[in-house]
Amino acid sequence: MNNYNLTIETLSDTLIGSGEGFGAVIDTDIVFDDIGIPYIPSKRIKGLLRDSARNVIEMMNEFDLSIPNDEKKLFGEPGMENFSDLIISNLYIEDYKENYEWLEFFTKSDKFSDLFSKDSVSDFFTNIRKSTTIDDSGVAKKHSLRSARVLSNGFIFNGEIEIQS
Repeated sequence: MNNYNLTIETLSDTLIGSGEGFGAVIDTDIVFDDIGIPYIPSKRIKGLLRDSARNVIEMMNEFDLSIPNDEKKLFGEPGMENFSDLIISNLYIEDYKENYEWLEFFTKSDKFSDLFSKDSVSDFFTNIRKSTTIDDSGVAKKHSLRSARVLSNGFIFNGEIEIQS
């Protein structure tokens, strides 16, 4: 078994979608814990790595180069009884545990309820981006306005990768 640290820094505003929206205000949202701190789910990282592996395998096959291709063993598949060989943890912001404890105290305290809420915590980490579809004449298409909540740049997320061998 090999363990590796995984660090991701948001160098620009980043959308790591949850697949859900937030009411009528946000069409595409990110993932938050129970007090509003964003995190990157392990399945997002694993999915990106799987897609990249498929691309590499396809490219190697295109050039008749042989490489080990046991995608199911490495990444797993839905309904597997055993774990896959690649285990990835969720990625959390630096000092997550300490920040969580303090923010949990403030968000659940009656003294600070006017200053701290799940929404105020998530607003600290994020921005709202809006976009619309432009038609061929350069005019916005009706009903095409969309909004997405994105992680702000400059945050560092840490997690672990474990590879069974």
